[in-house]
Amino acid sequence: MKVLIIEDDKMLAEMYRDGFEAAGHEAINAHGAQDALNKLDKTEVDLILLDLILPGRSGVEVIHELSSYKDWQNIPIILMTDNHPSTFKIADKDLAKYSVRKIIFKQKTTPTEVVKLAEGIASESI
Repeated sequence: MKVLIIEDDKMLAEMYRDGFEAAGHEAINAHGAQDALNKLDKTEVDLILLDLILPGRSGVEVIHELSSYKDWQNIPIILMTDNHPSTFKIADKDLAKYSVRKIIFKQKTTPTEVVKLAEGIASESI
């Protein structure tokens, strides 16, 4: 599985990447929305781990942009947040149409748990 991790906290992004790589997966870090979109232009991924609070554009804006491209609109997304997504004006019922499969709260979820969750979601998407 190849995962794009969109997280502006570089230390946290490295922890997630290390967790995916230790489990035998490929992981690419992007530290902002534009960096992520540039990387998606160059490589295909099986899953996106997306922080909702990013510099420049929010995670919600990234979700909307991803959904507008045929090649990206069905990539499963795991949202990471310190707050409930309602803070960002996206209704729970709308999450599925944007390929959001799960919301995790960063303070309560270890990198190992994130990897296991991602593996489960990726296996459902095959």
